[in-house]
Amino acid sequence: MKRDHARSLLEQGLAELANARRHLDYSFQQVAGLPDALKGATEKQLESAEAFTGRFARSVDLLVNKVLRSLDRVELKPEGTLLDVVNRAEKRGFVNRSEELREMKDVRNMIAAPPRRHMEPISGSYAPEGAPPRRHMEPISGSYAPEGAPPRRHMEFVVYAIKSRDTGRIYIGQTADFAARLLQHNGGQVKSTKSGRPWFLVASKSFPNRSLARWQEHTLKRSLGARTRWIVKHATI
Repeated sequence: MKRDHARSLLEQGLAELANARRHLDYSFQQVAGLPDALKGATEKQLESAEAFTGRFARSVDLLVNKVLRSLDRVELKPEGTLLDVVNRAEKRGFVNRSEELREMKDVRNMIAAPPRRHMEPISGSYAPEGAPPRRHMEPISGSYAPEGAPPRRHMEFVVYAIKSRDTGRIYIGQTADFAARLLQHNGGQVKSTKSGRPWFLVASKSFPNRSLARWQEHTLKRSLGARTRWIVKHATI
């Protein structure tokens, strides 16, 4: 029964992926002639570019998270991380190299970089692994905000693990803008990662402030075991 249900989900996923691919092909035709970095692009062209990137991200999600995972269930493979899913796709001959899917996921993750959103109190999934219990705090808002103060932008900070495609080395860092930071790593602008380029994302987790992100980063950098478990738990590829 479970296998029949998995087959049904696989068929549904394949149909959705085929439909998403048609929309993606159409969007690609709309953006094929746009200037590099969209310099001088019109509002309509910018909308076309946004539609293309959104459709690309959706297609990658459908492929990896729905089609390939459903295929694993049909073949009665044990549940694993996204890294396991990608490696199995290579073994089946679905792609020549697992790196192809990793590169697609890298681009997808850059498109879907963590949005700036309202800050939540420190609790639940935001708490760094290994951090001591912290007293609940209310965000600064409402009657606590000074009169006439401009609205405050709420930010999220990301702890990330990137891997060198050349050497296999793992680097841990934290940032408020992962997409920009990854470009710096691959552009040779970060001393610690200047060698070993290119780098790609393997795991990430968001936090509501930099202090929590730094705590998690410090914990991961000082313990190989904690770092390995964290990467498996928060794998993004």
